Amino acid sequence: RGGRLRIERTHALTSVDIDTAGRQGTGTAASRALQINLEACRELARQLKLRKLGGLVVLDCVAPLNAGSRQKIKDAMKSELRAADLTSSTVLAPSQLGLMEMSLPWRETPICDRLQNSNGDASDETLCLEGLRILEQTATQNRLDRYTLELPERAYDWLEKVGRPLKGLLADKYGQRLIFQGFTKSKPSVYKSP
Repeated sequence: RGGRLRIERTHALTSVDIDTAGRQGTGTAASRALQINLEACRELARQLKLRKLGGLVVLDCVAPLNAGSRQKIKDAMKSELRAADLTSSTVLAPSQLGLMEMSLPWRETPICDRLQNSNGDASDETLCLEGLRILEQTATQNRLDRYTLELPERAYDWLEKVGRPLKGLLADKYGQRLIFQGFTKSKPSVYKSP
């Protein structure tokens, strides 16, 4: 229906901004703001669960907000968190500035941490799986040609040490027409082998 949530993690908290993207609606500004904020609560609870986020989360609500709207938004957020099975959360009503704070327990490693290394770069596994997806898409399109997957060295090392079963699965599906190589590039690439 228009609009989006911008979710950004920092060391201290996760900030969430509601971008209405020029969304128009009917009714008063306060009723439109309330509707947008309630929809944002639903989607935010879903995103927090999918991304496996916890800790302090601050939502910058759309203004204007009166005391009644602030309470409705708080109640909606609590209800949506419960529905997403994110219990044991503390939710405060939006402040005079429109900031709603909530604290969620950490349950699992956030999905972005699983996909990145400590420098914030794609992990070895992530790079390898990205390359394998490209290779499989390419090999599926033309079932007769041979293809070479060039992986960054660290991703190739992961494939050889941990991901060996994946090579076996691809060999079972596509035969011996796939070649895997480590390379100095930073991103995986696939090309047709001679």
